[in-house]
Amino acid sequence: MLILGVDPGTRNCGLVVINGAGRVLARETIQNPRSWPLMRCVARIVDRISQGEMASPVVVVEEVVWQGRRGMLPLAHVAGAVVGAAYAMGRVVYLLTPSMKKNGRKPKAFSEHEWDAYLLARRALRPDAVMKRRCTH
Repeated sequence: MLILGVDPGTRNCGLVVINGAGRVLARETIQNPRSWPLMRCVARIVDRISQGEMASPVVVVEEVVWQGRRGMLPLAHVAGAVVGAAYAMGRVVYLLTPSMKKNGRKPKAFSEHEWDAYLLARRALRPDAVMKRRCTH
């Protein structure tokens, strides 16, 4: 089983693919230029999750929780686009709140975005009842 964890972001989006044992097979942070409009950033992220090592059958996306801060709405657009695209590709999709991630010690080689994506993916190795209610299947 391969699982893609996605930490959505308009400028920096973390992607990590793990296998069924939790071993990292691929990781990257997509860095979009500030000069790009939102839709171009979203298109690049959606394109990336559909190809190569990132095309995993299970996708776990961090839900953007509104906190009244400016900039949260574009993040929600990215998360929604990833969820919709992954679902349209026939993948199993989980949408997890930030509090559903399990903490751990971040390796120095990982960016913060990659680490968050890893924690999300790792959570899907053993989905509990709450996760199953937040899943497309």
